[in-house]
Amino acid sequence: MRRNLLILVLGMLIFDGWQEAAASQAPWRMGLRLGSQQARQGWPLLPFSRSSPVIPVRPWTPPAINPALLSTNRAVMPETLRVLFLGNSLTAAHNMPAVLTQMSRTATLKIKATMRTRDGYTLDSHMADIASRTNISYTVQDPLVFTNRLTWHAVILQEHSQIPVYAWQQMIASVQRIDGAVRTARTRSVLFMPQSRPDIIFSPAEFLNRAEGAYQLAAQQNGNLPFIPGGRAWQMVESRANNSIQLRERDGYTPTQHGAYLNACVMYAYLTWQTPLGLSNGGLHQVNDRDAEYLQRIAWELFASRRAGVPF
Repeated sequence: MRRNLLILVLGMLIFDGWQEAAASQAPWRMGLRLGSQQARQGWPLLPFSRSSPVIPVRPWTPPAINPALLSTNRAVMPETLRVLFLGNSLTAAHNMPAVLTQMSRTATLKIKATMRTRDGYTLDSHMADIASRTNISYTVQDPLVFTNRLTWHAVILQEHSQIPVYAWQQMIASVQRIDGAVRTARTRSVLFMPQSRPDIIFSPAEFLNRAEGAYQLAAQQNGNLPFIPGGRAWQMVESRANNSIQLRERDGYTPTQHGAYLNACVMYAYLTWQTPLGLSNGGLHQVNDRDAEYLQRIAWELFASRRAGVPF
């Protein structure tokens, strides 16, 4: 009797181990609306904010751990992400960080964003600004460990829109200097590419291509920094004939409320790895429910096509 019981227990343990091994080797195939058969197979699902998106996306796999960051006491994917934006009027228009904060209040993962912006500022301007450097080093007390201080989860860097196109070497050097200050503050830099602007030499598409090349090069030469191509979402909206949403003010580059909301949706997707579908308009009353859903889908389409967000 004891022998039969022992054989049964060993058999169950072997079967459980085989199941775990099979699950660990399961293909990273993903559809945002999986059938019941796929759900039964136990394939991993990305977390979504409040609805079921319709665009396929590949699940995130954790990056290699950087030992230099182990002493930050930073939680992995915390419930609320603390984010600092360093940019200029393209980020500050309609207080986009506040919009991002408000629209995420009803989501599973929340974002608490603030900004340090000045009209016409470059990254060099921020590096020379004592207030910007002080904001980078800002910390809050850990509510769980009174002797510990918490830093930003990410510092998002937006360069002046013309610098990547006409002075990309300056941008790379600026990113290197300011990223050094960010790393010293025990947090991480994230690059954000804004929309294109009217130019007397380059077309909007060529302007954006050149800007993206500079951002990607700056990211690669500074430790493969995360890169958020927000300008591509603008290009997607403006290139579709069935769309009447105005993203730009009369000057041709300052965001309207819809433009600021699109930036916030892109930020939410890239920071949380979740769809913004179902979130509020963030207090931008000119953005009605139909427009909000359209811009949310554009942001998720961009994220899904690039299949890369900001790792935490």
